Amino acid sequence: MSVITYPLDDDLVVYDEATREGFILNGTAARIWTLADGSRTQAMLARSIAQAYGIPYREARDDVDEFVSELFQAGLLTR
Repeated sequence: MSVITYPLDDDLVVYDEATREGFILNGTAARIWTLADGSRTQAMLARSIAQAYGIPYREARDDVDEFVSELFQAGLLTR
Protein backbone atom coordinates (compact mmCIF):
# COMPACT_ATOMS: atom_id res chain seq x y z
CA MET A 1 0.00 0.00 0.00
CA SER A 2 1.37 3.39 -0.97
CA VAL A 3 -0.32 6.32 0.73
CA ILE A 4 0.76 9.94 0.54
CA THR A 5 -0.40 12.52 3.07
CA TYR A 6 -0.10 16.26 3.13
CA PRO A 7 -1.66 19.03 5.19
CA LEU A 8 -4.34 21.27 3.75
CA ASP A 9 -5.17 24.11 6.13
CA ASP A 10 -6.48 22.34 9.27
CA ASP A 11 -7.23 19.13 7.36
CA LEU A 12 -5.09 16.28 6.09
CA VAL A 13 -5.23 14.93 2.55
CA VAL A 14 -4.65 11.18 2.26
CA TYR A 15 -4.01 9.91 -1.26
CA ASP A 16 -3.95 6.20 -2.07
CA GLU A 17 -1.66 5.81 -5.08
CA ALA A 18 -2.91 2.29 -5.80
CA THR A 19 -6.56 3.27 -6.19
CA ARG A 20 -5.93 6.90 -7.11
CA GLU A 21 -8.44 7.96 -4.48
CA GLY A 22 -8.04 10.97 -2.26
CA PHE A 23 -9.60 11.59 1.11
CA ILE A 24 -9.76 14.81 3.11
CA LEU A 25 -9.64 14.24 6.87
CA ASN A 26 -10.81 16.90 9.29
CA GLY A 27 -8.67 17.76 12.32
CA THR A 28 -10.04 15.00 14.53
CA ALA A 29 -9.78 12.35 11.83
CA ALA A 30 -6.25 13.54 11.02
CA ARG A 31 -5.27 13.13 14.66
CA ILE A 32 -6.65 9.58 14.70
CA TRP A 33 -4.84 8.83 11.41
CA THR A 34 -1.56 10.07 12.87
CA LEU A 35 -1.99 8.10 16.09
CA ALA A 36 -3.03 4.90 14.26
CA ASP A 37 0.55 3.87 13.57
CA GLY A 38 0.15 0.27 14.68
CA SER A 39 1.53 0.84 18.16
CA ARG A 40 -1.82 1.75 19.75
CA THR A 41 -5.08 -0.11 20.22
CA GLN A 42 -8.39 1.50 19.33
CA ALA A 43 -9.02 1.93 23.05
CA MET A 44 -5.77 3.88 23.34
CA LEU A 45 -6.74 6.03 20.36
CA ALA A 46 -10.11 6.74 21.96
CA ARG A 47 -8.50 7.72 25.27
CA SER A 48 -6.23 10.16 23.44
CA ILE A 49 -9.14 11.68 21.54
CA ALA A 50 -11.32 11.91 24.66
CA GLN A 51 -8.55 13.68 26.53
CA ALA A 52 -7.62 16.00 23.65
CA TYR A 53 -11.19 17.13 23.01
CA GLY A 54 -12.62 16.87 26.52
CA ILE A 55 -15.35 14.43 25.54
CA PRO A 56 -16.53 11.25 27.28
CA TYR A 57 -14.47 8.14 26.52
CA ARG A 58 -17.53 6.23 25.23
CA GLU A 59 -18.27 8.94 22.67
CA ALA A 60 -14.65 9.01 21.56
CA ARG A 61 -14.56 5.21 21.36
CA ASP A 62 -17.65 5.12 19.14
CA ASP A 63 -16.16 7.77 16.85
CA VAL A 64 -12.76 6.05 16.69
CA ASP A 65 -14.30 2.65 16.01
CA GLU A 66 -16.44 4.06 13.19
CA PHE A 67 -13.55 5.96 11.61
CA VAL A 68 -11.09 3.07 11.84
CA SER A 69 -13.71 0.81 10.25
CA GLU A 70 -14.05 3.30 7.39
CA LEU A 71 -10.26 3.34 6.96
CA PHE A 72 -10.20 -0.45 6.70
CA GLN A 73 -13.08 -0.44 4.20
CA ALA A 74 -11.23 2.14 2.10
CA GLY A 75 -8.10 -0.01 2.21
CA LEU A 76 -6.11 2.68 3.99
CA LEU A 77 -5.40 0.55 7.06
CA THR A 78 -4.46 -3.10 7.28
CA ARG A 79 -4.37 -5.45 10.20
